[in-house]
Amino acid sequence: KKTYWGIFVNQINGYRWPYDVFDRRWDPDYGKYGTPKKTSLNVTENSQPSFGLPMPVMQTAAYSKEIVITWPGGVDHSYYLFLDFADVLLPSHANSRQMEVRLNGQNWNSTPVYYCRSTVLYSRAATTDSQYSFSIRSANPSDEGAVLNSFEVYQVLQLTGYKTHPEDGLLSLLFLIPFL
Repeated sequence: KKTYWGIFVNQINGYRWPYDVFDRRWDPDYGKYGTPKKTSLNVTENSQPSFGLPMPVMQTAAYSKEIVITWPGGVDHSYYLFLDFADVLLPSHANSRQMEVRLNGQNWNSTPVYYCRSTVLYSRAATTDSQYSFSIRSANPSDEGAVLNSFEVYQVLQLTGYKTHPEDGLLSLLFLIPFL
């Protein structure tokens, strides 16, 4: 299964350690989500908590009128989504642009996107749907359109049958695994 997707320009292989301090594997999308663009400037991580996004991942982005990410779900499957944004092209009219994100046609979230500064949108709770379709659009249709540097999808696994020492109390093991 794929783990994390980045938009890499002229890159055949993905990135891992030492670029990613959490040793996530970032695979290129080969233009699947839009036209890839790149900057040689450093992209500042602008989110708390820090997600440790690798510089080579954030220095590339896909641009399109609309960016759509889909995957099948199910009643027994729940997921967390992380969307990573930073403009790598100097915006033509403002310091920031507004991205609107929809989940299955419904408003999900929105965020400003800045030139060479990262912004991360993420699920606050795991979601369970039969199908997932996230669409990203710019709130201002006259600008460069939607932008996305990378995304991460984690499937929640409930592990059963594992017991802790009785004095430790009850423990419910929740693991997040990369999905796509």
